[in-house]
Amino acid sequence: MTGQREYPEWDGRALAELPGKAFTDPADFLIELGKRDDFPDGANEDLVQLFKGSMFRWIRAAEFSAHPEWWAHLTLWLPFFQDERMYGPGDHTRLSAAERWHAAEVAMSVPAQTMPTGSVQLGFTPSAGEPVAIPWHEYCKHYREPPEYVKAGWQPEPVE
Repeated sequence: MTGQREYPEWDGRALAELPGKAFTDPADFLIELGKRDDFPDGANEDLVQLFKGSMFRWIRAAEFSAHPEWWAHLTLWLPFFQDERMYGPGDHTRLSAAERWHAAEVAMSVPAQTMPTGSVQLGFTPSAGEPVAIPWHEYCKHYREPPEYVKAGWQPEPVE
């Protein structure tokens, strides 16, 4: 074993189907995010404030996963086509790689401002296998194609 991490192949193809728990409506997403109590130190309230405005032009969907005593995660799914955006959709025109990278940058900026535990991750779902999520700096070194999603996690402070 060389200690080198193996990176699965990624062809940058469009995601066929969103996970069932993903929010595609901005209002529903903000309401649910505001009600969450499993994000530490009010990170969910900070996220609600940061999402207001044109942020929804750059994401396709948002998904929460949480275990209150362990982690709270936010996954922001990125659009591949103009009509997949949460707000301001257009026609079914494929976004350019530059537009998709811009969407990833914008999506990364929101959770990064709320001080997640650890690096913001970029990821994709290979055609066969488990989803891949790795720190953004590793992703950018190993993949040319824009990611399918941005993921961040918050770990609660230990109670003494």
